[in-house]
Amino acid sequence: MLNLSSLFFSSNPKNRSVEENWINFKHALSDGINQFIPQKSSRPRFNLPWITLNIKREMRRKDRLHKKAVQTKKSQHWNSFKYQRNHVSKLIKQSHENYLNNIIGSSLTENPKKFWSYVKNSKSESIGIPPLKSNCTVSISDKDKAETLNSYFFSVFTCEQLPSPSMGQSPYEPITDLQISPDGVAKQLSDLNLQKACGPDEIPARVLKEIAQSVSQWLAFIFQQSFDHNAIPTDWSQALVTAVLKNNSKSNPANYRPILLTCICCKIMEHIVLSHMAKHLSANNILIDEQHGFRKNRSCETQLISTIHDWGKSVNLRNQTDVILLEFKKAFDSVPHERLLTKLDYYGIRGNTRTWIKAFITNRSQIVSINGTHSSSKPVISGVPQGSILGPVLFLLYINDISNNIQVYISLLMIVF
Repeated sequence: MLNLSSLFFSSNPKNRSVEENWINFKHALSDGINQFIPQKSSRPRFNLPWITLNIKREMRRKDRLHKKAVQTKKSQHWNSFKYQRNHVSKLIKQSHENYLNNIIGSSLTENPKKFWSYVKNSKSESIGIPPLKSNCTVSISDKDKAETLNSYFFSVFTCEQLPSPSMGQSPYEPITDLQISPDGVAKQLSDLNLQKACGPDEIPARVLKEIAQSVSQWLAFIFQQSFDHNAIPTDWSQALVTAVLKNNSKSNPANYRPILLTCICCKIMEHIVLSHMAKHLSANNILIDEQHGFRKNRSCETQLISTIHDWGKSVNLRNQTDVILLEFKKAFDSVPHERLLTKLDYYGIRGNTRTWIKAFITNRSQIVSINGTHSSSKPVISGVPQGSILGPVLFLLYINDISNNIQVYISLLMIVF
């Protein structure tokens, strides 16, 4: 593992394509995982975390007393069993209360995943996707449900037929080209969240984090080659889709949102490109002030404060205030690619950065996965990938001119989440 980068550069990677270099990297990592990392199969456990070893001992004692009482049918044995039963119930209640106080109190900020896991497991309704109804048919098997959801997700894509309208002369200087350093890649690898699932390439975050220094030069070369040649490895253009319920009926495919699971290495490349774009957007003050979503030092709270401030001023001036709430439907999925690229060009995101983003958002495909069962693959002809790093910022740039024709006396506030 320690000699991965030296072996890579000794093989003259400049004479190979991005796809070939990526496949070599993936195979070398997979071989190392199979050879050096022991694997163990384990069964999932569904133990209640507040049932301690002491409580389990008391529960076994209760079971023994119950068995003895049933056999002897003596009142003193039944009384002993009832006393132990009440004692166990009291211990469980106290332990459960302590557990709740712990996860809601001190652990909520430190480990929120533990809290939301408890909330999810405490729901009375069944977890998972029930049979889906679509076009007078009912999908029952995991395969049929995956195909139904993938067909619906494909149906909301936007087919561009008209040419993209011109936005006129751009007032912004073009963004500079990106230079990727091994140190920056190593830092991104070292900061990986170990809880993140691996993408279609099946490379775990734990492995990438452990060997960050060893593979940073190799990945930096692939990233730079990808940027310079505007080429995306096939694995990076594929995504496993998890359907997440938004609201209302669980049997309606339209009520599910597609969350894409992509390769971790691709996400690191997105982080690097996003950081490069953020400097350009900030230096030129491109994003409109009304937008509070997916921006540094902005949030739902800052939008709410601004809203209350505007309403308060209107009340003090005794003016009439009309409030209109609008919601984008299938916003991320319906973004037309050519129009988005036209707007990127207007905002100064040109050259290799724009061309790389074009390669990133086009020629994509997706597969819906339900309980390990996959649907067939479908092309992604519009939209920005939900669950990606670049997706939200690309969407913000697409709607960045939304306030151009808003009258002065109208206050516009937006949040994307």
